Formats: sequence, structure tokens, C-alpha cells
Amino acid sequence: MKAIFLVVLGVITGWIVWGLFTGDFDPVMVFILVLGISIGYGIGKKEGAKSMS
Repeated sequence: MKAIFLVVLGVITGWIVWGLFTGDFDPVMVFILVLGISIGYGIGKKEGAKSMS
């Protein structure tokens, strides 16, 4: 769980830094990326539990 938190924190930090340099704070892309990371994490966790049983 700590790894997924650090990934999301890194994405948000990168988005803020990129937005400061370009002036383009597009929240939709960040939302889609964080949503994709969380869905992928959930599926991976479920598949990992299946393979262990």
C-alpha cells in the first residue's frame, strides 16, 4: 500500500511541476492516470491472490 501511495504522490508532484513550467494544469489527465493506477493495482492484487491459492 505504501508503494501505491508513493506512486500517486509522485504523479501529483510531477503534474504540479509540469504545470508550473507550462502553465497547463489539466486535471482530467491526472485523474485518468491516478484512476488507471488504482484500477491496475486492484486487479494486480486480486490476480496475485488468485495465483497464490
